[in-house]
Parts: sequence; C-alpha cells; structure tokens
Amino acid sequence: IGKGVPMLKTALAQARPMSLSQDTLVVGFDRTMEFEKEVAETPKNQEAILARLRELTHRAFNLRIVFADDPDLPGSESVPHSTPKAGTAAVSLDDTATFKNDPLIRKAVELFKGEVVKVKRPKAG
Repeated sequence: IGKGVPMLKTALAQARPMSLSQDTLVVGFDRTMEFEKEVAETPKNQEAILARLRELTHRAFNLRIVFADDPDLPGSESVPHSTPKAGTAAVSLDDTATFKNDPLIRKAVELFKGEVVKVKRPKAG
C-alpha cells in the first residue's frame, strides 16, 4: 500500500488493528484522526487494503473501520448490536500471547507496520 495511494499509506500509519475474526479485520483510529479514518473508508482505499490482505494471506476478508474507542468493539463493556456468525472464532484480545502469535495478526501487523499492544479501557463510571 502506498505506491498508488499515498494518502492511504499516511492514513494507515495512524491506524491499528483492533480485532481479527475468521473473516473480518477491524481497524481502529483515534477520535482525533477523523480525516485519516475517512480517507481509509473510501471504497477505492478499502479495496486497496483488502487486495493487500488477500495478497499477503491468500484469503478474502471483510474490513470494518472504526474509532478505536467504539463501545461495540471486542472487550468493551457494552453489548454488541450483532452476534458473531456460528463457526466464527474471534481472537481474544485478552490472550496477548495467542494474539501475537496468530499468523493473520502477524500479517496485519506487517501490513500496518505496527505492533500488538494491550489497550486498557477506562472503567465506565
């Protein structure tokens, strides 16, 4: 990513992988990065991200681009609006060792030139 879409590369530098299920990668942006999130959300840029993921993993993915503090993300205190499909196994964000060693997570980290970190959410209060 970057040769044909330099703004996307810059936007993705501000993103981080939030979760990965069997077929969906959730990418998060801080609220202060609204412009970068909008850049990544354009259909052309989403297809570029998905094409690169297919190239790296030889699998098709869905992509969800969110704000990192979205209450519906895995590990949040709220109840999600939708339940996962039967047969899909989400990678637990609390099991850091398993998460870091998952081959798809490693590919996503490589794609985004990032690192896996544990994010502590503030207690609802």
